[in-house]
Amino acid sequence: MTLASQMSSDVTGVFLDTEDHAVSVIRRPARGGNTSDIVGVFDVTESEVDVMNGKRVIHKAKLECAASAVIENEDTLTVGAEIWTVHAVGPANVGMKCVQLQRVEQKHQGSGSR
Repeated sequence: MTLASQMSSDVTGVFLDTEDHAVSVIRRPARGGNTSDIVGVFDVTESEVDVMNGKRVIHKAKLECAASAVIENEDTLTVGAEIWTVHAVGPANVGMKCVQLQRVEQKHQGSGSR
């Protein structure tokens, strides 16, 4: 078995195993079409308060998935009960690719404002 085939086997058998590391994600294409299920390793990387735009919280995350997964910028991915927007899709490397995600949460400021 070659190193490349071993790495490909590890991607599906180890990293993308939903009993160990991975979660199931629902993809909704931004350009329309059918939803699809994707398996990947999901990780929230940071959250920041954006006070310049009405006190909102910007959450950032990444999804490591199989290189063969079809994901495009502006698609939405549902992870658990949260909906994330695809911000950037990285190049495939050793059978996987990294997808950068973002979710914005608007904080209410007093009565009547949003």
